[in-house]
Amino acid sequence: YTLHAIAEDAEGNTRRFGPRTITCDNANAVEPFGEIDTPSQGGTIDGSQYVNFGWALTPQPNAIPTDGSTIVVYIDGISRGNAVYNNYRSDIATALPGYANSDGAVGYFQFDTTGYQDGVHTIAWSVTDDAGNSSGIGSRYFTILNTSSDQSNRMAATAENRVTPLY
Repeated sequence: YTLHAIAEDAEGNTRRFGPRTITCDNANAVEPFGEIDTPSQGGTIDGSQYVNFGWALTPQPNAIPTDGSTIVVYIDGISRGNAVYNNYRSDIATALPGYANSDGAVGYFQFDTTGYQDGVHTIAWSVTDDAGNSSGIGSRYFTILNTSSDQSNRMAATAENRVTPLY
């Protein structure tokens, strides 16, 4: 593929970049791939039981362990745990048959947004297959905006239980 880009600033000045030639070789790829589905890029979320969804596959003969132990979820650059993996989704199973995990490519990670400050945060997944191949399969910026009553309850619980929120 040959890429060309044109950038335009606020005053209408343009600059051309390229051409740059890249080669894609999916037939010989060995790293896991996939994407984060929720939250949406730039989306706003809230709640004590928010579910972050995504999916991941890796080329055969490798597989991603179905217990999710090698799918690490990072929030604001800090490892927060592993996704629950091996859930079916018909569009992925149909579009990408023939992978070891085609019928269980979906994972999810549930977390409590009230343990974070309102504002912009990041989420990312890192996936490693059983052959040791690793890849980041997605990252997102998103905004946490909990209701004022949730914030009051969070502050009261923190003071009462002397719990330090995850900021």
